[in-house]
Amino acid sequence: MVLLGSDLTDLPVETQRFAEYICALGLTRTQVHGLFVFLGLHVGTPRTEIEMLDIIKTAEIVVPHDRAINLDDVVGDFYSGYEPILNEFYFRSGVTLELREMRASEDMIPVRILSPKDNGLLDSSISIINTLSDSSRIMWSLIEPLGQNTASMRRSLLDAYLSGVFQMQILGVCDSKGARQLHSVLTSFTPLFLGAIFTSLSTNSFERVYGILPLQVPLERLMSGISEEYGRQMWGFQSHIFFDDKNPIENLEGTSVEDWHLWVLNRAKAFADAYPDQLLPFSQSGVSLSSIPVWRAAIEDQKSVDAFIFDIWGYKSVDLKNFVEIMEYKACLVHVVYSSLTQSRETKH
Repeated sequence: MVLLGSDLTDLPVETQRFAEYICALGLTRTQVHGLFVFLGLHVGTPRTEIEMLDIIKTAEIVVPHDRAINLDDVVGDFYSGYEPILNEFYFRSGVTLELREMRASEDMIPVRILSPKDNGLLDSSISIINTLSDSSRIMWSLIEPLGQNTASMRRSLLDAYLSGVFQMQILGVCDSKGARQLHSVLTSFTPLFLGAIFTSLSTNSFERVYGILPLQVPLERLMSGISEEYGRQMWGFQSHIFFDDKNPIENLEGTSVEDWHLWVLNRAKAFADAYPDQLLPFSQSGVSLSSIPVWRAAIEDQKSVDAFIFDIWGYKSVDLKNFVEIMEYKACLVHVVYSSLTQSRETKH
């Protein structure tokens, strides 16, 4: 799938390049539109003046437009609203929002900006977001319908973004606090791969994605909570997985889960032999993982590792639905193997 010329109209060259890049990674044209709508929902959320100025400053670089023009005049011909999609997201998220009750008269039933409802638009297997797999699946299914309107009408990605801004502005006028709560839920559930792409888009930091291999994208985000020194050593380990003498190792993305487990395990053994005394123990990682598979015993059992990943992140190797889930599963496996290795160093420190 490739983007159309109309998709890129009025976008800066760097934003065009990034949109084409994420499409080449495997996102559909409609999903790319959905990501730009999602960006609009983020930017259009009501905030304090200081917060808004900072976000608008970045947005004007990534998706510049004439802010003096009334948005209703810009998107009115094609905007059809995203309320059914957002209502179902609210329904499937499992969260409870404190939404303002609005009445035209005292005897009327109150209306809120969101009404949790199953509209058959998102992944029906998600009834509450508890794990990484839940957030990945709900967000993956969210960006498709978000992008459907502007993509089908051959509008630009800029139009998709402005539609998202307009939607959140409408919600914010009716219930500013409720709109901010919705934004908080939407952005807090961004998973590893899509979260990294959204962060690059919303912060104008495209090089964060360009500078690493696709398989490294979810792994870098998974490592975000790790302490700095431990993280440097772990990043050295993952480089040992993906590179040989600074050259990317070919065909890793197409490996099966079983082959990936064996590959990462063997690279971990070689890494352990290369650094017998230098590796920090897991207790210095700054993160908490209970019952990590034991090094050289349980860690060599792919079923044991698979069960651990399911318990922590909700993924099963036999139930991976798309390339994003495969990439995230592989990132989790790297994390588990390295954690097992460094946990084995606890008694040596």
